[in-house]
Amino acid sequence: MTELFAEAHQSWNLTKLYRDIAVIKGLPLTDWEKTCWRGLLCRYSLNIIAITTKTILGAY
Repeated sequence: MTELFAEAHQSWNLTKLYRDIAVIKGLPLTDWEKTCWRGLLCRYSLNIIAITTKTILGAY
């Protein structure tokens, strides 16, 4: 399966970002959370991220 919003890797150090967010959160990021972060970093709206990931906004 192709990683969604993979273009974020071109401009961001995602490994470090995920690690830093996990420290603040106190838990590792889920795959879904990582996908959402990549979408936001690529400047996609929450609606587009939800449509792309087939997520219902407000369900989490």
